[in-house]
Amino acid sequence: MSDRIAVISDIHSNLEALHAVIDHIDALGCREIVCLGDIVGYGPDPEACVDVTMERCGVVLRGNHDDALFRPVLDFNPVARNAINFTRKIMKPGLVRAGKKAKRWEFLRHLPLQHSRGDWLFVHASPNDPLKEYLLKTDLLFCREKIIEALDRTPRIAFVGHTHIPGVFDERLRFHEPRNLEDGFYPFESGKTIVNVGSVGQPRDHDPRACFVTIESDGVRYHRVDYDFRTTQSKILSNGPFDDFSADRLGRGQ
Repeated sequence: MSDRIAVISDIHSNLEALHAVIDHIDALGCREIVCLGDIVGYGPDPEACVDVTMERCGVVLRGNHDDALFRPVLDFNPVARNAINFTRKIMKPGLVRAGKKAKRWEFLRHLPLQHSRGDWLFVHASPNDPLKEYLLKTDLLFCREKIIEALDRTPRIAFVGHTHIPGVFDERLRFHEPRNLEDGFYPFESGKTIVNVGSVGQPRDHDPRACFVTIESDGVRYHRVDYDFRTTQSKILSNGPFDDFSADRLGRGQ
């Protein structure tokens, strides 16, 4: 078996994308899968995605959409809020015969905010705020202090998701997009690095393929995986609470 570790994030109830990514990870022979959160939200299959994540991932962290199941969602946009309300309605266990629903519910309720392994830090969003802060390429122009602070809080390598936009921040305050990396590989340097692993279930870098990374001996490699997004779109469009935009964006990688 390979020594590689796969890191996934932002599944967002997209079962077709999750299955395709898991199949690809299995083909690579990775020894472990780490999930940075947001298993639910936006998509039509939250329960199935939670089941797969529980079964296959050795480490699972809490994302802001997972967290939103247990609090008011006043800070979410209407599309995200409708999806969370739908997810809560179908996932929250009743008082009698809760069974597997209760297991899923308690699993999500107790997810940790971060995971450390040597000089690696795993969080959903940012070392500054593991749950909610966005680290964006545009911050290098308009809010450099945020990136500097995130790097300061990084032991050596931090793995994040949340923005759905893959790429690497380095200590020289540059952002490396996967499309500009040879074979999608970024070699770890001596300085600190923040790796955004991208999104399995809702990529937003204008590439509709699912995205994840593998940690290799001397760096990180990005992988893109085709999946049947049209099936996911059909499920979303046939479900009343969802906005059509949630389906349309999957085909455009937005």
